[in-house]
Amino acid sequence: MRRGQCFVTAGDCHLAVWTIDVAARSVRSMDVAMSKLKRIVLCVDGNERDEMMYCGTTTGDILKIRLNFHHDMEILEPVKTPCVVGCFARISKKKLRRGSVDLYQQGVRTIRRLFSGALIVGAGDGTLELVVEAEKPVLPLDSDVKLPSVPALKILKSTNVNSAVTSIQLMKNDAIILVGTAASEIYEVNLTDFHAKLILTCHTSAIYDIAFPHNFSEVFATASHDNVRVWSMSTMQELLRICVHNFTCSSVLFAHDGKSIITAWNDGVIRSFTPLTGRLIYAILNAHNKGVSALAITSHGRMLISGGCEGQVRLWNVSPYRQQLICTLKVC
Repeated sequence: MRRGQCFVTAGDCHLAVWTIDVAARSVRSMDVAMSKLKRIVLCVDGNERDEMMYCGTTTGDILKIRLNFHHDMEILEPVKTPCVVGCFARISKKKLRRGSVDLYQQGVRTIRRLFSGALIVGAGDGTLELVVEAEKPVLPLDSDVKLPSVPALKILKSTNVNSAVTSIQLMKNDAIILVGTAASEIYEVNLTDFHAKLILTCHTSAIYDIAFPHNFSEVFATASHDNVRVWSMSTMQELLRICVHNFTCSSVLFAHDGKSIITAWNDGVIRSFTPLTGRLIYAILNAHNKGVSALAITSHGRMLISGGCEGQVRLWNVSPYRQQLICTLKVC
């Protein structure tokens, strides 16, 4: 807010405007009149004159709040009780079920208002959209949609960043948007074409193994929960991501000739992938019954040794078309 001694708090079915009284060393609050509307608010942003505030909710709609401040910026308290003047959903081009509206899936996680009046909305399903408020809601003739949620947000541009949007930062006179996600990634979005470019990423949980190819130090692979990633040493950027959802990779290595990446997983499967595309070459099912914990491969690449969480060491004869168990050693 432009009034430096005022701020807004939001939460579970509650919105309040606060004023800091420096002289009295106290704060005063005024609740926003929400009538019977019940929403859990996740994010707020207002216009440059402290006239309106937009609030993203877990329901997937956006509340518009009139703050009712005096036009004189020196007056720090609202002249009337702030109130909700709208609860907006998207104007959908697709046909919806009778009586329903198009809400943001998994809630509106972050919202920013541009100087032009448009809104940048980030949702829990990774949707990032540039929207404007229509002059009047667009309702089908046979619609049973009732207040408060009405389709009043016109979508200008849209993209998806593959995981929940957690933050939005405007840069370069609002021409560039930096978008942070729940998957520990930062995207750069150009406001002109709204193309999302991944500029920074990392694993979201513990890294269990790191491996370099034989006699080559330009790339390396890391093993973690859900995926294996290949990174460039020169650019410090991710080159490839191989996903096996809901499982953890405990060991990773490159074949001696560099033509495959061999991985060990806690579901008991050994998987081999191509290092350029991440295509699955082969999978040894039930390699160990309590998960595979370690891997090693011979220099000629035909013999693979695996260690399991049950304490067994197994020797395999492997090729792209056939994988055969040779022997099992039980560690005493």
